[in-house]
Amino acid sequence: MNTKTAFVAISKKGACLVQDLEELEGDKDVFINRRWFVSKDGRSAFDLPIKPTIEKIFADYQKIILIMPVGAAVRLIAPYLQDKYADPAVVCVDDSGNFAVSLLSGHLGGADQLAQEISSLIGSIPVITSASYIGRTIAVDILGQEFGWTIESLTSTVTKASADVVNGEPVAIYQQAGEPTWWPDHDSLPNNITKCTTLDSVKDAPGDTALIISDEMELIRYRTQPIEQVLLKPNIVLYRPRSLVIGMGCRKGVKFEDLQQLLVSSLSDLNLSPKSIRTIATADIKSTEPGLVELSDYYSARITTYNVRQLNAVFESGEYPISPYDSPQRLLGVGGVCEPSALLASGNTQLIMHKRKTDRATIAIARIVF
Repeated sequence: MNTKTAFVAISKKGACLVQDLEELEGDKDVFINRRWFVSKDGRSAFDLPIKPTIEKIFADYQKIILIMPVGAAVRLIAPYLQDKYADPAVVCVDDSGNFAVSLLSGHLGGADQLAQEISSLIGSIPVITSASYIGRTIAVDILGQEFGWTIESLTSTVTKASADVVNGEPVAIYQQAGEPTWWPDHDSLPNNITKCTTLDSVKDAPGDTALIISDEMELIRYRTQPIEQVLLKPNIVLYRPRSLVIGMGCRKGVKFEDLQQLLVSSLSDLNLSPKSIRTIATADIKSTEPGLVELSDYYSARITTYNVRQLNAVFESGEYPISPYDSPQRLLGVGGVCEPSALLASGNTQLIMHKRKTDRATIAIARIVF
């Protein structure tokens, strides 16, 4: 699906309004009724009836701005609706630019945010009817989305938790890792949300629902009951923040399978979730090593690299509890790769796991300081 935003204008006034909307940030394609079309880069003309154009745009774009009456927009997109996980974000703007209506995929698709951006640009009134937005409360299904968090819970559980949040039922929230700025500092949490500092306090909190942000694979290790029973919360939504840095060094030509086996076993021993990997850090000479590149792609992690001077500076500073070792020194001219790169990429002064090695690779793990 195209990551650009599609603009669709059917009337003369709508074609004029497009000129203002084209100032929105991001890549965009503009579709204008041929009768009012003025050629410009990124613009295309369409002929009436508009239905074939809408069908193609709906299938190809993640965000769509329809400059037309809401009723017309609803009738045009209705045949193509699937569900909130598949449908694009759709915002409807009247051709006078008075209102920007979040029409479809307000949360997951981002139509609520897009309606606000449009309103800031052209001075329209954003019309947003999402319950969490109206109630100024947590949007369970997109919490942490801007940070890359993922949800590791059944859709039915997320739905039940969302209902409890917007209906004012007691909800506990506990964060072990990840960005702390998921809620604006200047706003107090809604009265029905209890912020917990330990899992024991989650258990003691009222209500049936808990939102838990953690990079730990098992929230309570060696338990004999489902976590829902242990915490006395039948509805637990588990978020995986991108909070882990994997420092790696390797020999030339090392296979992806060898690196993954080392990574998976290390994470398992530490009770850490692979879904929380943000970065694979290494020496700059390894930036295009095929096995490392494949590993980063597999976990949707970025590769961050450091040069010899940066890596050696970690050892020389005396600020970190690590010591240089011999083999990398001989091969690359550095006192180590996996440990210093993990520390540099995480901004931390401590490692979760010091160097572990095989005959083909080394690994160290750190948690990001936010």
